[in-house]
Amino acid sequence: MDELLNLYRDAAGVINEGNFFDTQFQDDLDPTGPLPGQDNESDIDESLIVENDDDVDIDTDEEDTPPPNLEGHDAIIGHWNNVDLDLGLDQNEDLDLVTASRPKTIAFDEPIGPRLDLGVSATSSAFDFFSLFFTPQLLQHIVEQTNIYAQWRQEKDGKEDKYWKPVSAGDIRIYLATQYMMGIHKLPEYSMYWSSDDRLRVAGIAEPMGKSRYEKIHQYFHLNHPEHEAKKGEPGYDPLYKVRPLLNHILARAKQLYYPSQQLSIDEGMIGFRGRLHFKQYMRGKPIPWGIKVWCLADPTNGYLCNFDIYTGKSPTPHPNGLGFKVVTEMGNDYLDKGHHFFFDNFFASVALTRHLLSHNTHSCCTIRTNRTGWPDALKERAISKMKRGEVKCCQDGGLTATVWRDKRKVAVLSTNVTPSMIPVQRRAPGRLIQVITPSPVIVYNKFMFGVDLADQHRSYYGMGRSGLKWWRYVAWFLFQTAMINSWILFKLCNNPAPKNRRQMSQIQFRLDVCTALVAGCKSRKRRATDRLPATIAVAIPDPAEHQPIRLQGLKKGCVECRVQGKKTPAGHCPTTTNGCSLCKVHLCKGVCFATFHQKLMSKINT
Repeated sequence: MDELLNLYRDAAGVINEGNFFDTQFQDDLDPTGPLPGQDNESDIDESLIVENDDDVDIDTDEEDTPPPNLEGHDAIIGHWNNVDLDLGLDQNEDLDLVTASRPKTIAFDEPIGPRLDLGVSATSSAFDFFSLFFTPQLLQHIVEQTNIYAQWRQEKDGKEDKYWKPVSAGDIRIYLATQYMMGIHKLPEYSMYWSSDDRLRVAGIAEPMGKSRYEKIHQYFHLNHPEHEAKKGEPGYDPLYKVRPLLNHILARAKQLYYPSQQLSIDEGMIGFRGRLHFKQYMRGKPIPWGIKVWCLADPTNGYLCNFDIYTGKSPTPHPNGLGFKVVTEMGNDYLDKGHHFFFDNFFASVALTRHLLSHNTHSCCTIRTNRTGWPDALKERAISKMKRGEVKCCQDGGLTATVWRDKRKVAVLSTNVTPSMIPVQRRAPGRLIQVITPSPVIVYNKFMFGVDLADQHRSYYGMGRSGLKWWRYVAWFLFQTAMINSWILFKLCNNPAPKNRRQMSQIQFRLDVCTALVAGCKSRKRRATDRLPATIAVAIPDPAEHQPIRLQGLKKGCVECRVQGKKTPAGHCPTTTNGCSLCKVHLCKGVCFATFHQKLMSKINT
């Protein structure tokens, strides 16, 4: 690695050769003891992790937890050269780009974009793209596991569920379409989707499947048989066992179907969940503070989620270089040695990680905490505490560029892919635009860091599923959402530019088209009682004596005549009854409703 860094050092040079100096890291700790400046998995609380916001406008003064010993102490420290970027000019003046030496660029020549050799093209439908993730094999797996779990659950409870019947592939398709549609039509209570009140009822949900059938499928919906699940502490224990088949499938398809652009952002996402769970996390200042943490790698150009992993708490074998080092190297493992540029925030960043990525022909740009191991002394807190707004300091060590800029707060950026220069940038101010001279590493970081945030933004527009106590369902909805968002992005990329006189398909239109295709030809709802034609029966047997009021089997249902007349109970619902006609087989209240219904029926027959 030293030879590679020397090559970068020769290519980069220094902007102000007469003004540079070498600095050597100093500390008062035992050289055989832990070094400051690296987060370590073993030092993080088992149940909670608290970190800063992702924005570069952060306070870097927090103390950091020291990690265990690191190999190559001197290699991590490096020899930093001070680079003077102080322009000595007013920030409001028009300035040309101030350039400086930059590291040697690593070539990137990977073919990016969708893999069109997988059976889809620009003429394929929205459902064709969604089917790349939601394959027939996955559908059949869910059908089998749901039926197996329903039978196992009833045997374990020692009683038969008389309202349950095994699901088919069509039932699961409608069930998932219902979950997607509930994210588009948001109502306070899920029963309202089947309401008799037309102001609440959603036909796209109520018509394909009845409420009772939906509830039963939701009750027994499963992805992996719990009888084979290893308990905590036993060999083969997997915290994500309940969602493992779905997780592995969606992740594998996400990697196979698309190759990302040169820039990649790595960050954490959050699946909101406030129930009981041993690996539930808390992140201060986040839109979703409590939930299940997900490490993500996304393409910042479109928000496509290329890789992800559910964080299940402290590992029994911590990584020697800390949690941040482990996450970035594992998330980006498939993209090392290909000339990619990784962007990540100060939670993951360290000098050791940046050097490691550079040794694997991978550039990086990240915000960083100024107390990290190997950070130059000239840019540590004691040296930058009195910086004024607009002031910038910069150091280089071969291919590494360390920059500290004071805006509203101090911003520290470590990069290997950006020329250390100052660029005028327009910023909005009350009633006007002003020019702010900004370091190029900060500009590049802001441009490419937020790929994971873009994926979260796409997912937040239309949720999925209803609140509950089972944590694994929240993860399952996240995975189904990822399949929907990624397939929509692939669809747009394959139809870019859009056909003449047509706009790019919006996410909501894509979802509606997929839900329509999921339901097509798969209706599981039986014909409603109001849709029957009792007049045909009455024509065959017109004798009123044959129409007798009886008690019908099954649950109470709304009276047909009351519904026609618009009668409502004090609660606003149609009156229900178990009574009806022995011949017509429709629910009717005794007395007036029964007589009125048959008078109308006979009058139609006579005319």
